[in-house]
Amino acid sequence: READALIFHAYDIPLSRAPMPNRSETKPNAVWILWSDEPPTIINYGLLKSYHFNWTISYKLNSEVSIGSYGLFSRRIHPLSDNTYQDWIEKEYYNRTNGALWFVSNCHSKKRLEIFYKLKYASNLLNEGYGRCVDYYPIHLCSSFSQCEYNYMS
Repeated sequence: READALIFHAYDIPLSRAPMPNRSETKPNAVWILWSDEPPTIINYGLLKSYHFNWTISYKLNSEVSIGSYGLFSRRIHPLSDNTYQDWIEKEYYNRTNGALWFVSNCHSKKRLEIFYKLKYASNLLNEGYGRCVDYYPIHLCSSFSQCEYNYMS
């Protein structure tokens, strides 16, 4: 009842053994966010309409938050060198006025993990990472609906 926003992973909603909460169980103005990287051929989004999500996070450009989970491509006339690209990332990051959040389960993205840790410890901004490769809590070792999972997620 304290969260200002709740993020629900679309793929996991039908698989969850626990029922979805009712809106009456959350803060009155809490924002419900549906997060999905999957196309409609994988998830039947029609089954999720009854939850009345306020926002979406997805690969679609009309989402409130549009992300390219598996990478984005944009055409450039002159390609950036690796160093120029890295400088651009750091410049954009350090000009932020709020924090950053990264969900990651691909432990083979060593370069991105290095960047994450560098930025996490070199900044006054709140930087959090969740997933089996970046966090300090072994949520992936917790069983569903266990005290371990509850402690980690609250």
